[in-house]
Amino acid sequence: MGKDGIDERIAAGARAIASALRGPAGQIPLDRIVTHHLAWFDLCQERGMTWPQTARLLQNAGAGREGGRAFTPGHLSSVVWRQRQ
Repeated sequence: MGKDGIDERIAAGARAIASALRGPAGQIPLDRIVTHHLAWFDLCQERGMTWPQTARLLQNAGAGREGGRAFTPGHLSSVVWRQRQ
C-alpha cells in the first residue's frame, strides 16, 4: 500500500467511477462522470501514475466504453483536461 493508504483510495476511486458509469438506461457519458471525480485523477497523477496505467486501472475495475472496450489513454487524458478547464 502507498503512503497514507493512497493506493487503496485510488483503487476505491476506480471502482466508484466504474459504478457511476452504469446508469439505469445505459452508459453515462464519461465527461459527466469525470466532472465528479477530478480529485481522483489528481490523486492518481500525484502518485505518479501515467495515463496508460490509469486507463488500465479503470478497465480492471470494470470501467470502459459502452461496448466493453477500455478507454484509451489519449481519450481519458483529453476528457480530464476538458473537465479541468
